[in-house]
Amino acid sequence: MTQSPFTPKDVADKLNELYALTDTALALQADAVETNFKLWFTQNFLLSSAQLTFLAGIDDPAARYYGQQCSICFQHRLDIELSYPDPPTSPGYAKWPVSSNTIKIEVDGTGQVIASGKLTFTITYK
Repeated sequence: MTQSPFTPKDVADKLNELYALTDTALALQADAVETNFKLWFTQNFLLSSAQLTFLAGIDDPAARYYGQQCSICFQHRLDIELSYPDPPTSPGYAKWPVSSNTIKIEVDGTGQVIASGKLTFTITYK
């Protein structure tokens, strides 16, 4: 896998790269992102030192949740979108990443999972 910049376009390109993998290779990526979201993220995106510091500071429960959401999307080839507006020009803001999703998980009569929806990561500033 190649490292990509962390922009909305490059996140979409990374998703296309992932979804071009075989089911087996994609399952490995799904397991990796769920097991260690922060590590997977640093291995797949080129981040500035400030972004690396911010990522390292995300508390573990949030990182686990982000990893679980991404893993479900990978397993079922669901869309993941990044909304990353430019930061405010005035100083004194804080970056707040927010995840939201419309993921729906169903289990059919044979016990197989059917997933639909999408995951969105939005960077907000407060």
